[in-house]
Amino acid sequence: MADIQKGKISKIEGPNDKNGNPTRARVLPSTSDGAPTRPYTIPWWLRGPAADLAAGVEVAFVTFEDLTGIILARMDGEGGATIPGDLTLTGSVTVKGDSTVTGAIEAGSVETPTLTNSGTATLGTVTATDCTVGGVNVKTHKHTDSMGGSTSTPS
Repeated sequence: MADIQKGKISKIEGPNDKNGNPTRARVLPSTSDGAPTRPYTIPWWLRGPAADLAAGVEVAFVTFEDLTGIILARMDGEGGATIPGDLTLTGSVTVKGDSTVTGAIEAGSVETPTLTNSGTATLGTVTATDCTVGGVNVKTHKHTDSMGGSTSTPS
């Protein structure tokens, strides 16, 4: 029968995963006589900056009959705000609030809203210090009037 316990991390160790984060931890159970567990698995969502596990952090863990185990959670419910490694989403994403991107954004397509009867559709606002869309730099491109006359830069 499995035994769910709490204790403190005594050591974080490898092997490391593909993102360079250690995959195992030894835990000193709160009911222990001073001997830590064997290395228990740290699930991917608790590795590295995702949960900031370190020696001394109190965790919940489970020990199985064969003395293997897995870390379940931090007891304080805290952690980092980072998902380690690449992330692939296969559905829709809704962001409520500001977003900061430090790298490239690649979009396969951007849908245009369809209006029925009357109404307003807002695709949102993009603020960029420098952005290129479809080969056109939105900061430095020029507008030409419909009569082929004067040009102006965006304001």
